[in-house]
Amino acid sequence: IDRFSLWEIDTCSNLHEVDDTIILAGHAFSVSLCPFGYDVDALIGLLTPERRAKARRYLLKEDKIRCVLSGILLNQVLGKLMTDNFVPILMEAVAPLFPAFNLSHGGKYVALAVGDPAIGVDVEPIASGVDVVIPLVCTTDEAAWVHASEERFTLLWTQKESISKAIGKGLNLAPDRFSILPLDEHVHHIDGFVVSVNSWKFDGHIIPCATIGTDFPDELVKLDIKQLVDCFLALN
Repeated sequence: IDRFSLWEIDTCSNLHEVDDTIILAGHAFSVSLCPFGYDVDALIGLLTPERRAKARRYLLKEDKIRCVLSGILLNQVLGKLMTDNFVPILMEAVAPLFPAFNLSHGGKYVALAVGDPAIGVDVEPIASGVDVVIPLVCTTDEAAWVHASEERFTLLWTQKESISKAIGKGLNLAPDRFSILPLDEHVHHIDGFVVSVNSWKFDGHIIPCATIGTDFPDELVKLDIKQLVDCFLALN
């Protein structure tokens, strides 16, 4: 396997339609659960102890796969970025070497963001039946812009999620208390922070990546799920 072929760059624009299973959005990586032609239990046995224990607590196979792919992304991506090679990574060794990373999963994708300074990522399938939740997520001007559009709502909601993660506020930063319009400006001043965010739409999902500062992610790198998992297996 040509391990470094995983890192070829394919630049796309904001909200550009992309069509493959694994992408890099600036510092954000994602991997599709489908197709998944591997022995899940065998892969679980190769994960770090904490990831292995977490995966075994899940009852549904799909949840186990999400957890497994999260572990493989952490292992492969952080190993590549920290050592310029693919090496096994123990989670307890990551914190002092990388200031920030963030995991998310939704629908059939798992996403990992790695960066300095703080970074946040989210991934969600385009929502349905959004009318009830629009007032909980959107300001008045955002609600008018969304106008019951499921794609626009998902774009706003996921960007706000990634921003909340990047600034470390989580649910303490109510999404209906701040506006991120217009979206094409990318850089926002929120709760005392300057935050940059960008999003990509593909396969019925939206993945945003947010960072502290003015440098927003503007590249996509497509990777192949089989190569990613096979590289992981070759090292274990």
